[in-house]
Amino acid sequence: MKTIDHIAILVDNLKKSQEWYEEYCSAVLIFDDAKYKRMKMGNTTIALIDKKHYQYAHIGILVEKYGDLPSDIGELVHHRDGTTG
Repeated sequence: MKTIDHIAILVDNLKKSQEWYEEYCSAVLIFDDAKYKRMKMGNTTIALIDKKHYQYAHIGILVEKYGDLPSDIGELVHHRDGTTG
């Protein structure tokens, strides 16, 4: 069974989005930079991405090796927080 690592959401305003997830979802900030925030929410992670700097909303699936990812769709991306998807 595959596991969802994160759900990436494109947002207009990182600070306001972070505040909303903290207030209404009890999310906790675990990674932060000028273009991206990663927040822990229950059993999953939400990635808030400034849509001026990245064009794809996506769902990150946790795998043990790259070969487990589908090769006929999507693009392999190395994220600033050290994850790859």
